[in-house]
Amino acid sequence: MSARLRLLGLVLASTVALTGCLAVPDQGPVVEVGGSSDVRAGEAPDIVPAPPQPGESASDIVRHFLEAMRASPVETSVARKFLTKDAAASWRPEEQTITYVSTSGPIGSSQLRVRLLGATGYDSRGTYLGALRPRDRTLHFPMQLVDGEWRIAEAPNALIVNDDWFDQRFQRVSLYFFDPSGKHLIPEPVFLTRGDQLPTALTKGLLAGPPSTLRRVERTFVPSGTTLDLSVPPVSGGGVADIALSSGGGRVSPEATELMMAQLTWTLRQVPSVEALRVTVDGQRVDLPGAEKTVPVDSFSEYDPTGWLASSTPYAVRKGVVVGDALSDPLPVAGPFGTKKYGLRSIAVDPANTKIAGVSSNGESVLVTSLTNADARVAEVASGATNLLPPVWDLSGRLWLVDRRPSGAVVIVLADGTHPQEISAPGITGRQVRRFEVSRDGSRFVAVVSGRSGDNLVVSRVQRSADGRLSLAPPTQMPSPSDTPLRARDLGWSDATTATVLNPLTDDLTQVSAVPLDRSPGRSVGTVPGGMRWLVSSPIEVEPTYVVARDEVVLLADVGSVKVAEGIALPTLTYAG
Repeated sequence: MSARLRLLGLVLASTVALTGCLAVPDQGPVVEVGGSSDVRAGEAPDIVPAPPQPGESASDIVRHFLEAMRASPVETSVARKFLTKDAAASWRPEEQTITYVSTSGPIGSSQLRVRLLGATGYDSRGTYLGALRPRDRTLHFPMQLVDGEWRIAEAPNALIVNDDWFDQRFQRVSLYFFDPSGKHLIPEPVFLTRGDQLPTALTKGLLAGPPSTLRRVERTFVPSGTTLDLSVPPVSGGGVADIALSSGGGRVSPEATELMMAQLTWTLRQVPSVEALRVTVDGQRVDLPGAEKTVPVDSFSEYDPTGWLASSTPYAVRKGVVVGDALSDPLPVAGPFGTKKYGLRSIAVDPANTKIAGVSSNGESVLVTSLTNADARVAEVASGATNLLPPVWDLSGRLWLVDRRPSGAVVIVLADGTHPQEISAPGITGRQVRRFEVSRDGSRFVAVVSGRSGDNLVVSRVQRSADGRLSLAPPTQMPSPSDTPLRARDLGWSDATTATVLNPLTDDLTQVSAVPLDRSPGRSVGTVPGGMRWLVSSPIEVEPTYVVARDEVVLLADVGSVKVAEGIALPTLTYAG
């Protein structure tokens, strides 16, 4: 088991212990719950809510309507029975999901109000929206008598459930779209229903395409107008999911068909029971060159957003030269940086394991050369800088730099590996940037920015215009991973959409936090004794995470020291990327 997985296991265990205390309220109409013999291990029990009962008060109807939305598996047919005929026809609970910690009782008479405490929202595709605005935390229910019985005349267009119910039945997964060049995938986190409904939810989310706000960040190769016929049937014993699609018309090239299938396989591989897909469009099976009747979900590794060729071992500078396998068997790399001392204070290996960049000891220039070719030229690709942070490569071969000038930070990109260009970065340019990272897929720019009362962790999406120019969207601030002001010493990755932050709590205790970049809850937290200064982590979840002090490296899961080879410059210890 990897370091990160063991840490998360401990965190999840403690989270379950806490959420287990938050039971679904047992007031109101009787619900039928499947017995223990009917519930598979790890799955939430079935809940069948009761319909309206004769003689219920208006307050009872509202309260029981909210309880009826907690049906499991997720469905709203019983909840609709608490509405008038017109209200039931116009109610659209699929438009959003609202979760809450608790509610007030219904207040009022013919117009009832319910206040939600700790309310957060998710849009129709399952994207986390954050806390509701104060005015949206009060729900309004106009009431009407129908044949002498109270019914709700208008209901909010949302599935409204408590946190405990939601956490048991929804999970954080990703929809996979492509970068603008169509060369690698970009994951977009969403929260969707667990169990048998997950394949359908994932497929519908993917067919909806990326949000319009990300049209300069990513694209889809699913043709516009493509819909899912009914739902994805239960997965067969062979692990095959049948995806029946209807086209929106028009012909699709073989190249676009392959990329669409890559999106489908990467998205559906998150369902444990799905091993392969059988896809039809308008009744015709989608065939790929050389493929069988089904497509395994582990196909298309070449589009991996974390880089399918990326090295799984850390690099470092040792006795002035760059070495691979830095913590187990440090040997100089074959390229020029492994044969000659260049006085590098930080390094970055590209995810394809072909190039390496190094920042000079004074932080003013950047050198780039081959990782493996001893005869390659060492090129100075940037010079005249003030104080460069460690560089970052992405899968498109772009080298990202942040120069900390007296006037504040400037973001510089070498899109072709040789010509530096300053790019527009509102909220980053001119600020005091302490650390930064770029996701390997090149879609997310994460930075630690100094503020008045502490550091702020922010994320910007990387945009590309029609003529290829890069820019950063205005950043979104992430929640602090602790109750104390953030003083981030270093920044890394937990997975492709989650940042890892190193934050000293005291002189003798350092916090390591995994912060989802969609601002969603569920951040995992661990602590390590000692004053740790650097972080070595990878977006590939099975690769271990290390925290580094001046004279030791600690494997995060075991909180045990790893022997450091003599002469390694610990600030240079890094994974590819």
